[in-house]
Amino acid sequence: MLEYMNSEPARIAYDRPSHKLMGFLAKHFYLTRHVQQNNNYVVFDDYFTTTAGQPKASGTQQIQPISDVQ
Repeated sequence: MLEYMNSEPARIAYDRPSHKLMGFLAKHFYLTRHVQQNNNYVVFDDYFTTTAGQPKASGTQQIQPISDVQ
């Protein structure tokens, strides 16, 4: 789903992630530095970098709203 939406795990806010999820994200995506929000969300530092979330070199595909996907 993230690939289809041209996104990545660092560009998502996680609502009260478990210790297991945090371990999974650290192991597979090297996401360890985060900002704990007052509303129990976790936002990783990579969310605020300028390169995160920008289209990849091959990312010329337009993103369609889910309602338009057949």
